[in-house]
Amino acid sequence: GGSNKASEKRLKKLLAERMDLTARIRLADEEREKAIKDSGQQTDAVQGYVTFQTESAFINAVSAYQVSWIQSLGCCYPTRLRLGGRKLRISQAPEPSTIQWENLEYSSRSRFFRQCLTAAIALVAVCISIAFTFLARDFRAETLEATARPCPGGYYDLDTEQQKDIVAQDI
Repeated sequence: GGSNKASEKRLKKLLAERMDLTARIRLADEEREKAIKDSGQQTDAVQGYVTFQTESAFINAVSAYQVSWIQSLGCCYPTRLRLGGRKLRISQAPEPSTIQWENLEYSSRSRFFRQCLTAAIALVAVCISIAFTFLARDFRAETLEATARPCPGGYYDLDTEQQKDIVAQDI
């Protein structure tokens, strides 16, 4: 008897907490919707996270959305798997500790643009490097050609000091 009353009391307390939390969530949702209406902005969900009670529910959901490549084409995608007429892409979410939360505000289009910009800057840097390499090679060849004179006769028969004197006179 006594443990039954304690269980009922605890259940009532938990249900009251649940109702309170539900009311808070509804209020927060209403405030958010009002703020969105007041700002005049249209917000579309970009991604969502779903938590499953059991492993088998997760496996069932993922397997339902694994369609063949032909079915994955827009016209052949099963209607029952669409949400608001759009295809859904289902994958297992990363661990929360590995998510860079501050990057979630950037759309895939923005990330694609940034990747293209980075690749373009890298390509320009490589092209400039190649151009400098060819310019340096041409400069070296021109310098060697301009300064190349044959050594005077018997130059290599002279001792080092005499060779240095001839070079100093030539400069």
